[in-house]
Amino acid sequence: MKLHLDIETGSRCNLKTEGLYRYAQHASTFVRVVCYAFDEEPGTIWVPLDALPAEIFVKLRLRLKQNEELICSEQIPARVKMHIEMGGEVRAHNAAFERNVLSGPAGKKIGFPEIKIMQTVCVMAKAAAHNMPEDLGDLCASLGSYPKDEGGRNDMMYLSKPRQNGTFCSPFEEPDRFVRLYSYCMDDVYAERGADESLPDLSPSEQIYYWMDQRINDRGWLADVESVKNAHALALAYKAEIREEIVRLTGYTPGQTGKLAEWCRDEGYFTLPDLQAETVVTACEDPSCPPHVKRVLQLYSTHNMKAVSKFPAILRSKCDDDVLRGMFRYHAAGPGRWSSRIVQLHNLFRPKIKDQDTAIEAFRQRNLQFLRALYDGEVDAKGRPINPMVVLASCVRGMLTARPGKILIFPDFSGIEARFNAWAWNEEWKLLAYRAYDTIVTDDRGHVVFDKKGEPMRAGPDLYVLAYARAFGVAIEDVTKDMRQIGKVMELALGYEGGVGAFVTMVDTYGLDLEALAEAAYPTIPLDVMLEAADGWEWALKNKRSTHGLSKRTWMIIDALKRMWRRAHPRIVTGWKSLKECAENAVANPGQVFRFANGKGAFKVNDRWLYMRLPSGRNLAYYRPRLADDGTIRYMGTDTFTRRWGWTSSYGGKWDENFVQGGCACILREALLTGEEHGYTPIGHVHDEPVTEVDESFGSVDELGRLICAPRKWRETLPLAYEGHRAKRYRK
Repeated sequence: MKLHLDIETGSRCNLKTEGLYRYAQHASTFVRVVCYAFDEEPGTIWVPLDALPAEIFVKLRLRLKQNEELICSEQIPARVKMHIEMGGEVRAHNAAFERNVLSGPAGKKIGFPEIKIMQTVCVMAKAAAHNMPEDLGDLCASLGSYPKDEGGRNDMMYLSKPRQNGTFCSPFEEPDRFVRLYSYCMDDVYAERGADESLPDLSPSEQIYYWMDQRINDRGWLADVESVKNAHALALAYKAEIREEIVRLTGYTPGQTGKLAEWCRDEGYFTLPDLQAETVVTACEDPSCPPHVKRVLQLYSTHNMKAVSKFPAILRSKCDDDVLRGMFRYHAAGPGRWSSRIVQLHNLFRPKIKDQDTAIEAFRQRNLQFLRALYDGEVDAKGRPINPMVVLASCVRGMLTARPGKILIFPDFSGIEARFNAWAWNEEWKLLAYRAYDTIVTDDRGHVVFDKKGEPMRAGPDLYVLAYARAFGVAIEDVTKDMRQIGKVMELALGYEGGVGAFVTMVDTYGLDLEALAEAAYPTIPLDVMLEAADGWEWALKNKRSTHGLSKRTWMIIDALKRMWRRAHPRIVTGWKSLKECAENAVANPGQVFRFANGKGAFKVNDRWLYMRLPSGRNLAYYRPRLADDGTIRYMGTDTFTRRWGWTSSYGGKWDENFVQGGCACILREALLTGEEHGYTPIGHVHDEPVTEVDESFGSVDELGRLICAPRKWRETLPLAYEGHRAKRYRK
């Protein structure tokens, strides 16, 4: 038997900014109404109060549907209590909310029994796994199931928060609002049930991973709150200094963006359109920007640095025990990868300093001059001085720590997407290269051989070195440090049919100098490739394609790099075409299976979804697929650029990206569960890196690394490797 459940609550805690777990634990949080329905039965509204105004009963009964019941009492309905205590299944939209609130202080106040994780089936999780909108109203509209009534939303928002005088509204004061609230909650149960019936359930294995996700969110990750407060105080002090200097130089504050932009134009930088982050970065690198304007823009950029906004976010959302909970969002991306919310732990600043511990200790002084002196003369990869804001941003990771008596162990899968892509399409030279690189050289007695730098010697070269050498036809020993950097960006940017735009984005992500990379690559590019790139430039102009603000020369060099990479990866390039053809055939022939990647994957249309079968057996779903007039596949999904739900399309490289990232998500799922089974308790994850917490005397990076890289039946020949750390503080 299934219990479909929805609740409405009130609290002085801000759910959006402080997060579910802080909200559920907050002393002010309370339950206003619980609505439920068993299986297909009519619903019940339970108001956990002594009494309600008579007019509410009258008005509600007029609004109730046939056979619906209204219960007003302190005692939880016996049938609900028995169902939950017996371990019965509880289904809800965003079941984590109902589970945490009803199992927390608010639920205990009304005598609600604890809901266990493994009792829950989350309809929002089912929607995410089928690449559908997570918002209940949008989900129901897309599915054509029982529609969500938005009529009571304003009342719900009003009644969930305290009034200006700090009190909460009661049913005796505004009975009509409460009638609409109760009806709204009951209607949500029907909407959730309708969506639940329209969506296939998660597979048994995926349901296990969802429950694991809930355990990780429940455990949470300890924050070093004292150090966060120190860092936040320094960031505020430094921002105040910058604000004063900007006002002194321009007469305007950093918040007056329109007037600041106008000042920059009046001072000679006529082409500045706005003060968007990307615009400012480009302007600061523009030789034509007047020095005094560039100085103001640099100050403005530093003042608005987003990385340090994580400090107040941590302080807002931490629970009473200083633990960050509920930070990870299950199946946030179509391929099944997680994302992060509130503090955004999947979007952490890449450190520009080497020793976080020293910096964090220095923060205790709360002295900007001391911090400046400590890093005086240090510069980043682009030769820019490291200012206090960069130091503070570089230490965000270090604010995440192990609990007392515990240690963090976090192995990161090395180059997992590139490895998976090569394995998927049997790019054999690359697979052999990975296996050679993963092999540590030993002498006749089995002892590890070390190179001149004191690092273990490997049987093969670094893959970024090899990528450049193979693409440009140069000897491995002739590949310089700059050439390796080019090889790295090529590997990260071009594997999914990416071009100039993808390359530029990757360069920006890693804070590299695009012009310097381009010039370093130019001498080794063959003439015929540059001629092809010249034709590409003309084609881009003719078809009004973006040139990303690059000069013709730089654009052509990057386009040439793309062509060189593709020449070196013929099987992956063929794979993009294969994916496109198989997807189109599947949409044109519903019910038939079309395999690709030597049987590692397959497409099939079943009911309203196009399914992509991953090597692990997990499916990715694409809703309402159809063939457009131009031959491309259109389906309902979230647009990559607008982030809005609607009709979108795909192509070979994008299918490949989904296939590879979906496969990597499967590997991370297995790694987290494997670690948990062997005593490595997962408390989080950052992209392809499981983060575990163990007793200080337990485990090692190598043991966990071997466990998570061990062959599985579905990926026996996939070469996996790891790099990792064992530390009190999280680090890169």
